[in-house]
Amino acid sequence: MSAKILSSKKAFFWKNCKNLKWVAFAQCLILFISYPMMLIFANEVSDEAFIDFGHSLLSIQSVSYNTSSGISHNTLILLIFPVLVGLISFRYLQNAGASVRTHSMPITRIQLMSEHLLSGLIMLIAPYILTTLMLYLVGFTLPHGTIDLKVLMIWCFFSIFFSTIFFSGTVFSGMIIGNTVLQGVFVYIMFLLPTGLNTLITYHLNVFLKGYMEMLYHTSFTYPL
Repeated sequence: MSAKILSSKKAFFWKNCKNLKWVAFAQCLILFISYPMMLIFANEVSDEAFIDFGHSLLSIQSVSYNTSSGISHNTLILLIFPVLVGLISFRYLQNAGASVRTHSMPITRIQLMSEHLLSGLIMLIAPYILTTLMLYLVGFTLPHGTIDLKVLMIWCFFSIFFSTIFFSGTVFSGMIIGNTVLQGVFVYIMFLLPTGLNTLITYHLNVFLKGYMEMLYHTSFTYPL
């Protein structure tokens, strides 16, 4: 019996990885175009452009929405791919037939969820690790020097951190909502509503309270998202 359980766990793990492989491939491709390729182009322009590109990676700590900078590419990736992975990984819960077949296997629901969570996280984390390695190797071979490894590690850490948060939120919403489309809508409402309310409240406080924005700047207040 234990052999059947182990075999079922492996089967679910690899099946979910197979379902998510195109998402991981698309994420790797977009990350490669947005970072290693841009690093090569920056190196061909000037030393200043190469250095500015390296410093721009640090702005991932604030998840900037500035569309004029390359970091907006990673913002879109963080908003799209973790949600896609979560929706695809637990899609079987919204399908009655698939849910019955899946839960009839000789594997507990906790083990089943663990396998889907593990495979989803691996498919999310792997593209960032590969991109970090490519950035370091590409920078090492360019004449203008390398990007500081500390900068790359910070970028990789915060990217994985926010991806995990969005993925976890998607999984949580899937446990309480029985429709994939509504699940995706609820995820974005859950994460973007606090930011929208914060922006709205800050705007009105700035209108009705004189000196409110100056107070924020002097206290070095930063937005969490």
